[in-house]
Amino acid sequence: MIGDHHHFMMSVKLQVLYRLPVPVETPLKVVGRIVRLRGRLGRAEGKIYLPGGSVACESAMSLADVPQELLASTNPKLLNWKID
Repeated sequence: MIGDHHHFMMSVKLQVLYRLPVPVETPLKVVGRIVRLRGRLGRAEGKIYLPGGSVACESAMSLADVPQELLASTNPKLLNWKID
């Protein structure tokens, strides 16, 4: 879901760049943003920040609308999705 919790999209391509080790049991800041949303395609980026502000991981993702026939055959409750 991107931008609208009723608009389901799926990843087409995901690139993840690991910059620094991430310690366990450490609070992290995760930021994601929509770069482009045009028609049935989209692009998003994300970063994971360590407590000192360093970037531990960054990602770029291409997305596409989930085909309606796939949505029609999926039960969101079985996936533990909560949709109003």
